[in-house]
Amino acid sequence: RYPDLVNDKAILVSPISHKVNRILRFLQSLVVILPADLISYITTRFLFVPHDKALFQKALLLTKQSASLITNKRALFKSASFSASYAISDYNLGGKDIMIIAGMKDRLVPIKYTKTLANSINARLKITQNTGHLINYENPAAIAKYIEDFINYCIFEKGLTDKTKESYKNDLEVYKLYLNDQGINDISNIKNTIIKKEKMVEYYF
Repeated sequence: RYPDLVNDKAILVSPISHKVNRILRFLQSLVVILPADLISYITTRFLFVPHDKALFQKALLLTKQSASLITNKRALFKSASFSASYAISDYNLGGKDIMIIAGMKDRLVPIKYTKTLANSINARLKITQNTGHLINYENPAAIAKYIEDFINYCIFEKGLTDKTKESYKNDLEVYKLYLNDQGINDISNIKNTIIKKEKMVEYYF
């Protein structure tokens, strides 16, 4: 969809910016032994931050639904081992235009490591307050808004083909529909970005 931006831009949500500690690596190996529902509960309970029971139950349900799609224990173990053994920082991301979205209270990857990663690759870093590793469950409004801002920024970038700009505009409309469908109207205290003379200007509502 974006032929002139392949391998050029990326959005990372809750990236594994640093290898997880050894205890968590050991726990991840238990995914093939313990019941799937128990693993889903322990994982969600550990990663979920907001003190909102209804939101937690919704996140837990989504986690269980996702886990139910994986029936091959061997593939599950390989996936868990891979995520515990590697980090985004292991890969060369230099020269790319990247936005990182992370939770301030991420228990899996402390925010200090994500800040270090962002600085090392000159990425735009968006941090959401009172959220952990499951930002997409905990604060979907913030994620949608940040992505909308990033798409807006890309639309105004010089040198893009008309086809790419049109694709960006279409994606922007998709995100707006997502916000409406989710009933997300309150975007107070979410950092916004506007474009002035093709430069990003950030402010708070």
